[in-house]
Amino acid sequence: KDALVAAARDALKRKPPREITLNEIAQIAGVDPALIRYYFGQLGELFTEAATEITRELRGRLATLIAEKGTVRERLRSRIHVYLQVFRENPHYHRLIVDSVHLSENPNRQTVLRLLRQSLEELEELVREGADKGELKSVDARFLQLAIAAMSEFFFSAHPIFEAIFGAETKDADFADRYAEFVLALASEAPAG
Repeated sequence: KDALVAAARDALKRKPPREITLNEIAQIAGVDPALIRYYFGQLGELFTEAATEITRELRGRLATLIAEKGTVRERLRSRIHVYLQVFRENPHYHRLIVDSVHLSENPNRQTVLRLLRQSLEELEELVREGADKGELKSVDARFLQLAIAAMSEFFFSAHPIFEAIFGAETKDADFADRYAEFVLALASEAPAG
């Protein structure tokens, strides 16, 4: 069962969920497609399991940041880097969440939503603290959460657009860091460094 989820995640690195077939995942896993039907019923259930696993990993990475010391800006920068890492590894995560979790009746739906709410609560606290200290704008953390996730995903899912606009700069080792600083500056009172 774990090998099937791993195969689905591997396929999702290259294509959005709607473009992936049951046979493709079976081929990656080296199993008969009937085994996927046996464990998951249909492809959507397998994708929901993959989405749950990715969300747990994201949640774990964000949870480790709670104890992090530093300014609010530094801690927000760390959160942005976590999102960039997750979307680098899972460029179609948003589409997966919408198609396989939000629009499904799978019991894992509530688990994923609970994990995402926990991350939002942490960000709300960070934004409050940052606004009180004058480090961040007083913004609606829900919008900020969505913006950070969307900008992180776009950085990887639309990489050809970045290449068309920035050219060879996209190959620079610090390009993702520069992008993270830009995202941080959008929520900050202080200009980017």
